[in-house]
Amino acid sequence: FTWFKNNAPLVDSYRVTTYYDIPSKLIILQINDARPDDTGVYTVRADNKS
Repeated sequence: FTWFKNNAPLVDSYRVTTYYDIPSKLIILQINDARPDDTGVYTVRADNKS
């Protein structure tokens, strides 16, 4: 899966974490210490490789 902010790929950092939670089957984007510049349109793309 790939997360995007305003159509640009989002890169994990010390504040931004993305992960797949297996028990709930959710793809999660976590932003710690959110700031005004974090405002935008967030989307996720999931690809089926099989």
